[in-house]
Amino acid sequence: MRGGQNAAAVEIEVSIRRVRDNQQVLLKTYSANAPAQGEGMDAVAAAFTHGMDTIYAALVADLAALPQNPPAPAARRP
Repeated sequence: MRGGQNAAAVEIEVSIRRVRDNQQVLLKTYSANAPAQGEGMDAVAAAFTHGMDTIYAALVADLAALPQNPPAPAARRP
């Protein structure tokens, strides 16, 4: 509750690695604040959902901006 108004503050850290070479391609903390549109847990749950939707939209945009076909890692010589 902030200033008498219920709200949801959501923060997650996302780390994504490429399977091929275990290279980290994204590490970012996403956060969102969403006011509850009413009283009670149903309103807070809806605010949480709205906050997560905001975070997921930002994550999808970041994923779409990643290179689609990054070059293969250089071969290691023994």
